[in-house]
Amino acid sequence: MPELPEVETITRRLQHVVGKHVVDVRVPSPKIVKEPSRDKLTSALKGARIERARRRAKHIIIETDRGTLLIHLKLTGTLDAIPNADAPDFLRFELELDDGNKIAFADRRHLGEVRLVDDAGVAKHLGKLGPEPWDAKPDLLVAQKRPIKVVLMDQEVLAGVGNIYADEALFLAKMHPLRTNLDDTEASALLKCVLQALEESLEMQKDEQPIRWRYLDDGPSPFRVYDREGEPCKRCNTTLVALRVGGRTTVICPHCQPAPTTTKTKAKATTKAAPAKSKTPKTKKTTKLKPSKSKSKSKTTSKSKAKSKSKSKSKTKSKSKSK
Repeated sequence: MPELPEVETITRRLQHVVGKHVVDVRVPSPKIVKEPSRDKLTSALKGARIERARRRAKHIIIETDRGTLLIHLKLTGTLDAIPNADAPDFLRFELELDDGNKIAFADRRHLGEVRLVDDAGVAKHLGKLGPEPWDAKPDLLVAQKRPIKVVLMDQEVLAGVGNIYADEALFLAKMHPLRTNLDDTEASALLKCVLQALEESLEMQKDEQPIRWRYLDDGPSPFRVYDREGEPCKRCNTTLVALRVGGRTTVICPHCQPAPTTTKTKAKATTKAAPAKSKTPKTKKTTKLKPSKSKSKSKTTSKSKAKSKSKSKSKTKSKSKSK
């Protein structure tokens, strides 16, 4: 899924359409319009003036004097301002502008979303988002009980970071994705690594025309760990491995990102097992009873043997007398 750097790059490229008017709206794939209906959206946007283009988390926001467009690219969507004559593959939605260009939304897998909402709608869809990474404070990551990668991808904690840049940031911080309970120093260092990963990606993409979804390309990976399972670590040459964290494939270097200790888990297990010790004396009492039974049996046996011996002796004496 395009994450913060990709969406931010697209939004920066839309700045030249601010002030332009929409002369026509085409929606080849009505499924992409989530609210209102396609007809209502088309009618509302014709003649609208674009007043601002910005980003929030992974959403592209195009504000007009007729309402606000919220666009989510999902897995394979892309959006750009291009000449009207151009016809991108998998076109789903487009706004024709009065300067001879159009804003075109293409989506190979047809999963993207377009909404036209008022201020209340913006608050409904974006109101629960956490701060942008550049506005976040390290204490958001301190003492979290969940695995730290799950925390990084939680949009209500930190907006815009997804699977790709969570992996990259954790590698930069030399931190295992299953770590919990970060202290202030660790949280501050990790947040700096998040910003580093995002800023590096923004720098790499700024000159790409059009934006190249690097994680979908066949060329060499620009990432340190993301989607590089089985390849050597760029830092220590150890083979990178994959695991599942929060339902997402996660690639790490087992040397640079050592697994968290399990001391606390062991301590809990020991505490739970402790009551079992109280059952031990009962077992011992039971085992003590067994020898007592065997002793009584041995006494009975010895008595019977003694009786049999005395009987045999008396028989022998009686035989000798008869002779």
